[in-house]
Amino acid sequence: MKKIFLGLLFLLTPATAWGSELKEAGETLTRDSMVFTLEEAQKMQLYISKLEQEAQIKNEIIAAQKSLVENKNEQVLTFEKYLEIKNSEITIYKDLSETHKEYIKKLERKNNFKKLEVIGSFAGGALLTTTLLILADQIDDKVIE
Repeated sequence: MKKIFLGLLFLLTPATAWGSELKEAGETLTRDSMVFTLEEAQKMQLYISKLEQEAQIKNEIIAAQKSLVENKNEQVLTFEKYLEIKNSEITIYKDLSETHKEYIKKLERKNNFKKLEVIGSFAGGALLTTTLLILADQIDDKVIE
């Protein structure tokens, strides 16, 4: 709607001095306006293009800063995920260590029972042997009598 209005305004406006029109020396203006010499207009045009370049550079800087902030946020999130993974690994290794310690204790108990079993077997064998020798000696003593 705005474009249509501006287009109609442009078409219906009488041809007077516009900012980009070239007027010959000595011509008079029909309404109040500012007139610049070509040199002044060129200086203004250079100044405006310089301002536009600066604005573009500022926009690029702002975009780069936003990108940097987004990258930093992504790095923070990645680091937080890394910490979560490391903490879970630490927990897993602690659990594994506890399980290993329990397993070692079971093996030590089994080893102690194995030692007792060997000692018991030896003691039983020695007791059996001693008992058999005593019985054999008594039998031998009775047979000889």
